[in-house]
Amino acid sequence: MPKPRERKQTLETEIIAALVQDVQDANYQAEIAARDSVAGDEINADRQ
Repeated sequence: MPKPRERKQTLETEIIAALVQDVQDANYQAEIAARDSVAGDEINADRQ
C-alpha cells in the first residue's frame, strides 16, 4: 500500500495530466464554452 505522501503525489500527477488533456481537447472546450454561456444567462436577469 502506498504511503500517504506517495498517494498524494500520484493523485496530483493524475489530476494535472487530466487537466492538460481537457485543455487540449477542442470538443471538450466547446462544450464548456456552451455550458458557461447558458449558465450565465440568468445571473443578471433581474438587473436588465
